Amino acid sequence: LFILPLGHQLHKEIFFLHVELKDKAQHGKISEIIHQVIPNPVVIIFTFGNEMSVSVAPKRLSKQEKGKIVVEGEYNSIWVNVKDANEEQKKFLQNLHLKGFHFENLHLFYSDIVKAVVFSSFIELTEIYTISKNSDLETVVELAKKVKQTQGKLAFHSSEDKKLKNFGDKVANHQKLLDAQAEWNTLKQTILAL
Repeated sequence: LFILPLGHQLHKEIFFLHVELKDKAQHGKISEIIHQVIPNPVVIIFTFGNEMSVSVAPKRLSKQEKGKIVVEGEYNSIWVNVKDANEEQKKFLQNLHLKGFHFENLHLFYSDIVKAVVFSSFIELTEIYTISKNSDLETVVELAKKVKQTQGKLAFHSSEDKKLKNFGDKVANHQKLLDAQAEWNTLKQTILAL
């Protein structure tokens, strides 16, 4: 555990946790619990053998309950084999060096980490690791939500295509699949343009 104190009206420190996993499949549930339990911003570094992944979750004060912290979303990086990383994965790892982040306040510092993690999840879509540190966090987070929704649509309509028997249903589903692929391509161009 490493605690980095920084001035900010909501939090005065950020926690860095290292979690060594015996089963990689459970990392999502573990990160969810940690982010819910610890009120401060947390960067969780998961390791499994030679692989690593980073989990972050922006938080804010609740508007309904005084003093309660709300997790706005949880974001996990890609898994990277640190001994056998490809060029795009190496760019992501290099981008995690803390000296490249803003240190003016905790919000900017943590936002930079969140953006580095979220942009790693775009590698599947763009096939490259590109990051815009000047883009605002809300834009990046919104893009991450749209990517996840579009991935869900693509998976759903691809699996439905195999199940449907009626020709009319197949045609309608195929059009929805084409629409989702068009969304996917538009998202890719949006991310690359940041």
